[in-house]
Amino acid sequence: MLTTSERRVQSLYGLMYGAGLRYGEAINLLWNGKDIDFERSRINVEKRPTTRSIPPFLVKDYEKRSIPMPQWVQNMLLKLHTEAPEGCPFAFVSLQRWPRLRKKWQELLKGGNSNKWENHMVANNVLRNFRAACCRAGIKVNESLTLHCFRKSYAQNLADNGTPISTLKSLMGHSDIQTTSKFYLQSTDANEERACQALYRIMEVLETDTGAPQTQKGREVKSP
Repeated sequence: MLTTSERRVQSLYGLMYGAGLRYGEAINLLWNGKDIDFERSRINVEKRPTTRSIPPFLVKDYEKRSIPMPQWVQNMLLKLHTEAPEGCPFAFVSLQRWPRLRKKWQELLKGGNSNKWENHMVANNVLRNFRAACCRAGIKVNESLTLHCFRKSYAQNLADNGTPISTLKSLMGHSDIQTTSKFYLQSTDANEERACQALYRIMEVLETDTGAPQTQKGREVKSP
């Protein structure tokens, strides 16, 4: 059985992979019935104003958006919600982390430095913990392996499966469609490569002792 901490991390990674959120967007989600809308099965990303108790959240490019949740993502979040500690409004922040987060925000607020708050300050040691989890799972770690890979995989999966570029742009929250289009270029390259490999496998023949051309499965290749 997963501990609450493990479920929190699993749900965070699952959400980023299944809904394409940026890390700063995911870690800032609140249990307020709006950010994570179970009734409509959607994740809503929008600017959060400054309050004395909760730091602000700024959407990149200032564009709010609403992303549908796959059922498996919703199931993960529902389980996490049942274990959510009282008093902590953040979906992916532990009860131990919440007082430190709030203290840091209060210090900036009192010092007149609220403008120095950044989305990622909600959590710490994020990349280190992610790579440690990858190592435990037997995944090779290198400098290019970051949490952003979840978001890129989400976009690439949708592009590979024919999602219209305008829809993908909206789901990803890109301000420039050129940013979105690179996933379609990668998709085209990958599909072309797969097509070449498929043709190679079909046409590859092995010469038998009798010289009869055969496929790898031993079936004769017939002339058209």
